[in-house]
Amino acid sequence: MLEISLDRAWAIYKRAWPFLLLRLAAGLTAALASLSGLILGAWLLESLAGRGGIFGAWGGLMGLWGAAFLISRLRWRVRLAVGLPHAAAFNEGLQNSPLAQGEDQVAEAQALVAERFSGPVLLSDMDPHIRAAAGAVPGLIGGARLFITMRGLDGLAAVLTWLISLAMTPAVDLVYAYVVHLRAANPWQAARQGLVLYGQNSRRLIVNGMAAAAMIWSATLLMLLILAPPMGGLFAAFPDSVSNWSLLGAVLFAWAIKSAFFDPFALAALTPIFFRLAESQTPDPEWDRALSEMSPAFRRIRNRAAGWNFEAAAFGETRG
Repeated sequence: MLEISLDRAWAIYKRAWPFLLLRLAAGLTAALASLSGLILGAWLLESLAGRGGIFGAWGGLMGLWGAAFLISRLRWRVRLAVGLPHAAAFNEGLQNSPLAQGEDQVAEAQALVAERFSGPVLLSDMDPHIRAAAGAVPGLIGGARLFITMRGLDGLAAVLTWLISLAMTPAVDLVYAYVVHLRAANPWQAARQGLVLYGQNSRRLIVNGMAAAAMIWSATLLMLLILAPPMGGLFAAFPDSVSNWSLLGAVLFAWAIKSAFFDPFALAALTPIFFRLAESQTPDPEWDRALSEMSPAFRRIRNRAAGWNFEAAAFGETRG
């Protein structure tokens, strides 16, 4: 059953407009850095080899890899400064005392996140575990078997289950928003609770998340089609070895726009649904055990929560 309210999503989305500009700046910077790496790598290797062709292509790929490496090193800082405060701002917008509007909202949301995550090191430690544990949820509930009931289609169901996990990637920020919402001293325990609540409500979240994903991927495809012709003209001025890579340039910039504008709208659509369910429930120990059996990443989160120097009270455990 679809529970998404576009009006409610738009109200939450537009209230946090300063973050959209920050996300756009970050996305365009990453796209320009990747494009620059591609062009500079092709030019440099062509110059060293004294000819183009395959050397330029390999140089472009090496430059693109180098840019991707640098971007990955900065990713956690951008997440800590922009992505997580944006998710927190969406949730705070649902509360009785929402954050301030305008530029002050950014500072307030960043302060809330800083209270929960001491820095990019903690975030870089938590993020892979949270994403892996959340990615295991569709498989735990049957994944595509929610939609495909015919026998003999196991291969198709496995592929679609993977696609469901991919489509639900923006919803992982719901767990982070929950960590901030709890104001808990133990971020690992809060993440554990958030993942359990995400799991026990996953059927409803996935149905709504797939509807949101269909909207944002349709918009992304449309943006790609709009960007492809001008990128073709732009790349025509580049060295021959990379002039045929205009589609890659269009993909990079379409992805930047998706990350800046479309993914946040999907998150804004799911945020009120998740928190309405979470506020009326407690984490189910059966789901906690199921996730522990299914996901090594979730087991590591449990262990880190138990080892934190505060009590993990939600499941009746004491500190380790």
